[in-house]
Amino acid sequence: MTNSCNVIQSESMPPRQNEQIIRLLAVAAFQKSHGYERVIASLAQYYHGSVDRKIELYLVGYGDETIKYKKMVRQYGLEQYVFFCGRKVGLELDHIYDRMDIALGLFGAYKRKLYSSSALKVREYLAKGMPIASGCHEDAFEQEKNYKYYLEFSNDDSVIDMQRIVDFYKSVYEANTEREQIHKEIREYAKKTVDLSVTMQPVIKYICS
Repeated sequence: MTNSCNVIQSESMPPRQNEQIIRLLAVAAFQKSHGYERVIASLAQYYHGSVDRKIELYLVGYGDETIKYKKMVRQYGLEQYVFFCGRKVGLELDHIYDRMDIALGLFGAYKRKLYSSSALKVREYLAKGMPIASGCHEDAFEQEKNYKYYLEFSNDDSVIDMQRIVDFYKSVYEANTEREQIHKEIREYAKKTVDLSVTMQPVIKYICS
């Protein structure tokens, strides 16, 4: 039986800074192009080796791929590391965001022959102040190459090196910067690059010209 997301609803959860746990978040309607089977398979490989840091995956939403993901979790024996939260909105979703460390973009874009993503979900992650890891180039980061709060993996079906996730987490959260300051910097980046007031500027200029 796969795990539910009840652990996330506990208001007494210890502060993340004091835990040796990295929490990954994917919010989606789980279609083939999301490709989170790559992440699940990579977690299985990670836990069969030398574990640097405990990693948990929280899947929020429901879609055609959910049953496959649950089957993989059972097959790999990852029930204590992967949590299926179902659809969440409003305050429930906000509480989940508040307890996560890294948000996940697309990991199956290659299935649709997409080589660059303009996913709205990534923009929502940025607005929430979340560092992002993705298995596809995200155009939200084109204005700042090597953005320190973004980690990009190859756009194919290969297994992910989860140690890179661990190293990314350490570079973000263990660099003597307060977590709230990190979230603030990411939200400020979102305002500069993907906010509607910015993305609509070319349209406004065209209309006013």
